[in-house]
Amino acid sequence: MPLRESQLYYPRLSFAANPGRCTYRGDALESGVKSGISPCQRLTCNADGSILIEGCGKLRIENCNRGERINHGKPFPECCKLKYKCKHIGAAPFYIERDTAEPLLQELQQQ
Repeated sequence: MPLRESQLYYPRLSFAANPGRCTYRGDALESGVKSGISPCQRLTCNADGSILIEGCGKLRIENCNRGERINHGKPFPECCKLKYKCKHIGAAPFYIERDTAEPLLQELQQQ
């Protein structure tokens, strides 16, 4: 059964010298949504200096590798689709594709 890693992170970082901005990895962000942040993330800089970081996460699928991104250049969440190489003992390898953002989007819709 697949397990989903954490996909949301809410750091509280203040940018007192510049209200309405946030700091992420040393860079100042303007208030609002920023898509296309590597490796497939969407950042939302809030007016209070907090940042909502949304990411794909990864699925852990028994007998499969860690998965490789299919749509590298697409913005979040389209870039969350992964291709997994799987193998059962004594059988030929096979591939499966999963959208790792799907569980997150379903969870947010239920809130």
